[in-house]
Amino acid sequence: MLTWLRKSRALGSSTARIVVTEGQGVPVTTHSPMLVTVCLLDVSRTATVVVSAQVRAPRRRAIALSVALLFAILFGNGCGAPTNAPPLPPIPPPAPPPLFPQTQLDGNCVPKFAVSMPVFGPAGSVPRVDAAAHPNLTVTMKEIDQPVLPVGYYIPCGTNFVKLGPTRVWTFETADTTTGTVLGPANWPAVTIVAQRGTPTQVKYVNQLPSFNPSNPGGPGLVQGVLPFDQTIHWADPLQSGCGMAMPKAQRAQAAQSASLSDNDKQMGISDFTRPGKGHMQLASYPMPAAMPMKPSKPSSTAQSTSSDPCMQPYYGPVPATVHLHGAEIPAAYDGDPESWFTPNGLKGTDYQTIGTPGQGQAIYEYPNLQEAGTLWFHDHALGITRLNVYAGLAGFYFLKDPAREPQGYPSGPYESEMAVQDRSFDTNGQLYFPPQLTVDSHPFLDTIFEGN
Repeated sequence: MLTWLRKSRALGSSTARIVVTEGQGVPVTTHSPMLVTVCLLDVSRTATVVVSAQVRAPRRRAIALSVALLFAILFGNGCGAPTNAPPLPPIPPPAPPPLFPQTQLDGNCVPKFAVSMPVFGPAGSVPRVDAAAHPNLTVTMKEIDQPVLPVGYYIPCGTNFVKLGPTRVWTFETADTTTGTVLGPANWPAVTIVAQRGTPTQVKYVNQLPSFNPSNPGGPGLVQGVLPFDQTIHWADPLQSGCGMAMPKAQRAQAAQSASLSDNDKQMGISDFTRPGKGHMQLASYPMPAAMPMKPSKPSSTAQSTSSDPCMQPYYGPVPATVHLHGAEIPAAYDGDPESWFTPNGLKGTDYQTIGTPGQGQAIYEYPNLQEAGTLWFHDHALGITRLNVYAGLAGFYFLKDPAREPQGYPSGPYESEMAVQDRSFDTNGQLYFPPQLTVDSHPFLDTIFEGN
């Protein structure tokens, strides 16, 4: 009796093992192997025939010939002969890694110069937003999937292969407020806005950033899930958890005694660090020791803490955001200072300001554009999380033009391109990765340094 076993061909190779049995299918106790060349799906293979040592040579040859005939009948018309058999299946792609915990992607594994830079204006395919022609703009903060890394590449990374997908990012989308026409599609970085000196620009900012849902980690809000929002620092704290810079009274008093007033604090009328008042730092509300001890920390695979204290966990909830036009000379009410944040569901910071009464999760600012021409940029500015919101993608250029007074002869038109260099790290799914690298003592996710790749 002959029985045969064929192993999986998933790796592109096949082997066959022929086992010779006698009687009622009971294997012979002592065996010796023979190699027989057979044809398997039009490809030459080697089969191992195991026969009893007690079987004589003529019978062994007969068995080998029988085995070869059996394989010829089972698997086709002979090597090199035409066949209608289906091709061998391709190597199956590796299963994508789980979203959490994150695994950092080695920067050496990312193909260089494989994705084109976004270019706006005459040199690119997306025109800049003309604020002079559209003086009333709506800029909406959105979460989108954007091909930041080479999407679909199988990247050899060590001994593994990584297939990268689109990256979830936060973006600005710019539209004409009156007509609703999208002038600058949602993108990181934002499509550049070009304003003219002396022509004001009124911007309605709309916060539509979704919150992370742990029960659906790949759904809306993924960006908040992969970034470590630290609740223990002085930050927006829209849910008023009370975690921010919590410190025992005795320790606060000691910090106040060891602290000294800066010249700026003296000019702002702050005379007692232990009393709340008008100034940029009051230790009674947001205590800060004179010198925060530092401790090195290994990069973690995801934003999580082993502590059971809810304040030591990353924040998941309504996303606070506000927008600051960096370098602009504008009224303080429309500066987008850190406490002017607002959330999609209508929560607001203590310095929230707006023109008129826009809807929930909105604020309207006006930029007079009276200063000298120059390159400005707009970005999120929410208290304690600016680093994360900008890391997520909330940034874009704002050109202020004054053709009558600008120097002549410099590159312009298709020869003028804006460029920003921003450091990032990614995980093996192609998502943003922000590991704690040198954390501040007593704060689970606050870093003193970040080095991307």
